[in-house]
Amino acid sequence: MLKNTSAEGSIIGNIGSTYLDLEDYKNAESSYLMRYEIAKKINDKVGEGNALNNLGLTYTYLGRISDALETYNQRLSIAVDLGDKKSEANVLSNIGLAYTRLNQPNDSLKFCKKSILIARKIGANLIEANANANLGVAYNQLGNNVKAKKHLEIALQIYEFLESPKAVEARTRLKMLDDVIA
Repeated sequence: MLKNTSAEGSIIGNIGSTYLDLEDYKNAESSYLMRYEIAKKINDKVGEGNALNNLGLTYTYLGRISDALETYNQRLSIAVDLGDKKSEANVLSNIGLAYTRLNQPNDSLKFCKKSILIARKIGANLIEANANANLGVAYNQLGNNVKAKKHLEIALQIYEFLESPKAVEARTRLKMLDDVIA
């Protein structure tokens, strides 16, 4: 029987992350909503924020971008209230990603640039890489392939340094961009 503790919420959140990794977005959504409700019930602001961020990612992957943006904005508010710069940088990058999905690259640029500034300041390399990758996509959408390539190369360099599996995706995007430029 669930007692709605922080530990149970974390476990449910981890289950949601497993579903997200498996691209089972409906079960991920269900898990993250449950995680959010538990966190809210026990006044766990960090847990609420994590659940909202992951729920926003799930909505982004489901193509429910307006839901993603609403959720991300709630997450951003919690991060700012807590003074959590790492989470703030992360959610700003995710908002940038959502705007690329809406094909609104100018909005994406604003959020990704803010994310990069914070991430660099606090040494959050993976977040910096993700924001640069999202920035690359936004510049590509604007037809500025030189800037797109520059930011994708920065992302790739950081991913490789961190030995992140995201390096593969960055290399693929760069190859596609090189094919367009050539």
